[in-house]
Amino acid sequence: MIKDKICFKRDELVICIPVFNSNETESFILDMNFSTGFFIRFQTALEEYHGDIHELEKMDILKNIAVDILNLDRSKNITILDIENKFNNYSTLYFLFVKCAEQAQKIMPEDLFSVPDIQLKQSNEISLAEQKVNEIDKDIEFMESVTLLMENTNSSYEDIMKMPFTVFQATLKHFKIGRLMQNKEWREAYFKEKYKEELKKHNQELNEKPEKKIKPNIDKLKRLGVFING
Repeated sequence: MIKDKICFKRDELVICIPVFNSNETESFILDMNFSTGFFIRFQTALEEYHGDIHELEKMDILKNIAVDILNLDRSKNITILDIENKFNNYSTLYFLFVKCAEQAQKIMPEDLFSVPDIQLKQSNEISLAEQKVNEIDKDIEFMESVTLLMENTNSSYEDIMKMPFTVFQATLKHFKIGRLMQNKEWREAYFKEKYKEELKKHNQELNEKPEKKIKPNIDKLKRLGVFING
């Protein structure tokens, strides 16, 4: 079961955008709980925008991704012609771009969705799930991830693209950990690491609140101890 609460948090952005060459504005209620498809398209646009390209090309990127951004309001049907005729303003488009970049960072905290980096002393082989994003080709990693979910769920490629990206990441994390848990050596190393984290957390709480008596979570430590010793 997925217990990452952030996956189900509703997040909306209400904005009023000035219509180009007019005194009017148009309101949008953007669903900021990005789908997987939108997140991938936005990340691609973000990388292209910050690449070594001409300013005119940057404007084209802002216009194209603005279509996707404004259609996060489910009641709208924005096209590239709407952008050209009504919102063809760099400041407006860049504002939308920055707001989505901020949200992209917020919904994907690395420590929540990353698979624990457990190094095995006697193994030089590193699985795909254990490799960091910047060490492998991102497109290959993404398609491997989509394939993994398609093989283990009843979801089609289209279903996954519509899935909230946080749900995609959390589900993927659980499947990857489940696969790695089949390796006894990795499983034992994982529980030892979790045990160390609990002890470290408890010691930090003692140091931060010396005046208050803190009762350690003995049951949790015992359970982890059973996995380590058993």
